[in-house]
Amino acid sequence: MIPKKASKLFLIPALVGIFFIILFSISVITLWRSSRINFDELIHQEVMQLKETFERIQHDCYIYNFEHERNYIDFLNVVKFSNSHVGSMELGFPQNWKGPYLKKNPRIQNKLYTVLKNKQGYFIVPGDGIRLANGKVIGKDLVLDKNSDMKHLMFDFNGLASSVGVLAAEIKIGSEFVKNMTQYKWEMLSAMD
Repeated sequence: MIPKKASKLFLIPALVGIFFIILFSISVITLWRSSRINFDELIHQEVMQLKETFERIQHDCYIYNFEHERNYIDFLNVVKFSNSHVGSMELGFPQNWKGPYLKKNPRIQNKLYTVLKNKQGYFIVPGDGIRLANGKVIGKDLVLDKNSDMKHLMFDFNGLASSVGVLAAEIKIGSEFVKNMTQYKWEMLSAMD
C-alpha cells in the first residue's frame, strides 16, 4: 500500500501532464483550423490578383477565347511568343503583349489555378485537388465544369464562398468585354449631355 503523502506526489505530476496534453491538443486544433482559413485567404488574394492581371491582358491584347473547358494558368510569366496563342489563351492583338505579367504563375497546395470556360462565362478557380476551409476538395466534392452554377457557388459557403472572401472570380473576355465597354461608353456619353 502506498502512503497518502506518496500518492499526492504522484497526483500532482499526473494532473500537470494531463493539463499539458489538453493544452497541446487545443493548440494543434487551433493551428489546423487557422491554417485552413489562411489557405482560403491566400486563394482569395491570388484569385483577385489573377483577375486584375487578366483585365490588363484583356485591355492590352483582347482575350478572344480559351481553348479548353479547364485551362491551366501557366503562361503569365511568358515574355514573348510567336502566334496568337499563349498557353491555352487566344489573343486578338498578341503584338500588344507586355509580359511577363507575373514573375511566377501562382500555385496553391502545389497546384495551378485554372480558367473555367462555363455556360455562365469564364471564371478563375482553384485547381483540382485543392482543399478549402469548408472541407470541400475541388474536383472531388466540388466539381466545377461547364454546367456548374458558378454564380451560385461563388456565394455559397458550401461552395466557393469563405469568411475571407470569394474563392473564384469571373473575368469578362471577348464579346462580353466589348458589350460591357460599349455600355460604359454610352453611359459616359449620356452623362456628358
